[in-house]
Amino acid sequence: MSDYRSDVFYIQQKANEVLRLLLKDGVMYDTAQLKCATEQLARAIYDLTVISAIEKVDAETTLQATKAKMHIVCNLLEKAKAAHS
Repeated sequence: MSDYRSDVFYIQQKANEVLRLLLKDGVMYDTAQLKCATEQLARAIYDLTVISAIEKVDAETTLQATKAKMHIVCNLLEKAKAAHS
């Protein structure tokens, strides 16, 4: 069973990693990978708004799904960066 605060902190760390990856100078990304990463980010944001707005939601499961999506985004960006390096 996960700790809510540690799950939220993990998501925050992944968001910082996404920013770090995207803001590096001179890095080019594969368009298809960026599209997939953007989709996963949108889904993660949607999940977080569901947790905030709806009382009868399984927050733990939703946070786990959000963590997975953020992990996917970081992997996609690393892969997209490597494809253009």
